[in-house]
Amino acid sequence: LIVASTLDHVVAWHWCKHETAPDYTRLLERIPAPLIATTDGGKGTASAIKTCWSTTYVQRCLVHAQRVVRRYTTSRPRTDAGKA
Repeated sequence: LIVASTLDHVVAWHWCKHETAPDYTRLLERIPAPLIATTDGGKGTASAIKTCWSTTYVQRCLVHAQRVVRRYTTSRPRTDAGKA
């Protein structure tokens, strides 16, 4: 399930097996283009936004960005390079 929402309510949703650009496109086609969209950083999302909402600014969700950094780094580095 992919969901488009505001702070207050769900705007639209779409059932899909995978989060692909065509699935996001089907979701976004039903919604007027907003000024700004916040996404989890998935490639399908970015492609669909560029296709459907070419004038919309895209912002990456900070929580998702932090999770990616944590995946590739550690909070307890052991090497000098890691500590730097």
